[in-house]
Amino acid sequence: MVWLIAAAWSVAAVLPAAADRATQAHTLEVGGLTRSYLLHVPPALPAGGAPLVLVFHGGGGNGPGTERLPRFSELADREGLLVAYPEGIGRNWYDGREFTSGSRAHRERIDDVGFVAAMLDAIARAHAVDPRRIYATGISNGAVFSHYLAAHLSPRIAAIAPVVGGIADPPDAWLKPEQPVSVLILQGTTDPLVPYQGGAIAFGRGRIIDTEDAARRWARLNGAAPGRTTAGGSA
Repeated sequence: MVWLIAAAWSVAAVLPAAADRATQAHTLEVGGLTRSYLLHVPPALPAGGAPLVLVFHGGGGNGPGTERLPRFSELADREGLLVAYPEGIGRNWYDGREFTSGSRAHRERIDDVGFVAAMLDAIARAHAVDPRRIYATGISNGAVFSHYLAAHLSPRIAAIAPVVGGIADPPDAWLKPEQPVSVLILQGTTDPLVPYQGGAIAFGRGRIIDTEDAARRWARLNGAAPGRTTAGGSA
C-alpha cells in the first residue's frame, strides 16, 4: 500500500479534478471543537473490509485542495480504497514542533490525534474498514503530523508515507509507538524549506531531525535490523 501512496504523490496534477459526488463532507465534535473531513467512497468496496488512507494537507492547505492535487480519489476508485481528507484547525496540524508564530494548532497544541481517532471511529461506523489496513500520508505540515500520529496511534495506523516533512525536534519525549509502523519517507536532499539534514524549517516554523536519523529511529523502534540508507533526488 505505501508504494501506491508514493505513486499518487509522484503523479500529482495541478489541474482541478471534476466534482465527485462520491466525496462527501462530514463534521465531528471533538474536544469542544467542530472538526471536519472529506471522505471519498469508491463505487465498489472489497468484501471483508476496505483499506483506508488518511491524506493530511500541508500548512495553509485544506481538504478539497488536497483531494485535487495528488488525485487519491481516482486511485481509490481503481483500487477499492476509502480516502479521508481531514481539515486542520486554522489549516494547520499540531505535529510536535514547538513554535508559537502564526499557527493556532501549535500555539494551543490542538489535539489532532484525538480528532483522527474520533474520525476513524466515525468512518468505521459507516463503512466496513479493515482495521489492519489504515494508512496515513501528508505533505509538509501534514507529513510531520504523519510521523507524530503514527507515534501516538500506532495500534491503529499500519503505515505512513510522509512527503517533505520530517520528525519534529526534539522527539525523545513522544516518539514512543506501542507497536511497529511501516514507514516510507520521501524527502528532497536539496529542499530549501524543509532541510534534509534536519534543523530549522524556513520562516521560523520549528525544527526537524535529520532525515536519515529519522529512518534509523523508526527502524530501531520497529525492531528492524540496521540497513543501508540511500539519499538522492530533490523536492
